[in-house]
Amino acid sequence: AGAMRTAHHMKDLTRTGDESRYVLKLSKDANEDTQIYFDDVAMQMDAKMYADLYNRRKPPKKVDFLAAHVLQLVEREGEPICAVEKYIEGEYKK
Repeated sequence: AGAMRTAHHMKDLTRTGDESRYVLKLSKDANEDTQIYFDDVAMQMDAKMYADLYNRRKPPKKVDFLAAHVLQLVEREGEPICAVEKYIEGEYKK
């Protein structure tokens, strides 16, 4: 997931097929302030709102942002906080 987080496949067992596939991102820094996850999700939702406003103008190419979520892994040591979003098939390059 880059320099700051590790990315992991996650499956929602209450869903089937592609609807069950997610990406879970954990900080590489165990001491990172967990508020950062909430700020990131809020920023992504703001970006989605602006994308929706832009798309109302019927541009030649629409834009979108994924819904993001904050998850606490309560059965894991330290109960870490992580970010979760839908998995999108593709090749990712940094």
